[in-house]
Amino acid sequence: MAESYVENKQFNLAASMYSRFNYLKQQGFLSDDKGEFSALLDSEFKNLLGLKGNDFLTTRQRKKLASNEDFKGTRLVFEWADSEAEFELQFVNPENRFFSWKHTAVDNEEIIKDEKTLGYSAKEYRLGNTYPGEWQVNINYFGNKSITPTYLKVAIYRNYGEPFRTKEIKVFKLMTKNLNQHLFNVSNTVELVSN
Repeated sequence: MAESYVENKQFNLAASMYSRFNYLKQQGFLSDDKGEFSALLDSEFKNLLGLKGNDFLTTRQRKKLASNEDFKGTRLVFEWADSEAEFELQFVNPENRFFSWKHTAVDNEEIIKDEKTLGYSAKEYRLGNTYPGEWQVNINYFGNKSITPTYLKVAIYRNYGEPFRTKEIKVFKLMTKNLNQHLFNVSNTVELVSN
C-alpha cells in the first residue's frame, strides 16, 4: 500500500504506512524473525525519506529519521504469488561469474515460514558498482504444492537512490520445472538523464 502511495505522489501517506509497520513490529504485534521483509521495507522507507523527506517532514523529524544509506544503482525486487513456490534465482555478472539464491524448504525453511506468517513473498537484490555492465538473471523453477503456475513479478529500479530513478515491471509465468531459464538482462551502469 505504501508503494501505491509513492506512485501517486502521496509521500506523507506512504511514510505513515512504513512508520506504522515499524511501530507494530516494535510493539510485538508483528514478527519478522529473519528480518527479510523488514529490510525490504526499510530500504523503501529510507529511499523515500532521502528523496522526498523535505516535502513533508520538519527539520527535526528529518534529523530523527536520518539514514546513512547511500546506495545508488540498480535495485531488483522479486515478488512471487505463491509462498510455496520453490526456485533458484541466478545472477550472472558481466565477467560471467554467478551467484544464486534458493527459495526452497530445504535451503530456506525459516524464511519461508516468515513469509507465510507475515503474508509476503519478496526478495531484494542490489547490483553494486563492482561489476558495471550487463547482468543476466536466470531462474530454475522447481514447482509448488499446487497444480497452478507461479507468477513472478520483478521491479527493476534503475538509478535507485537518485531523484531521476526509473522503475520497470516485468511479470513471468513460471511453469516449466527443473530447467535453468533466462528471465532478462539488466545493466547496472549509471544512466544520464537530460531535462
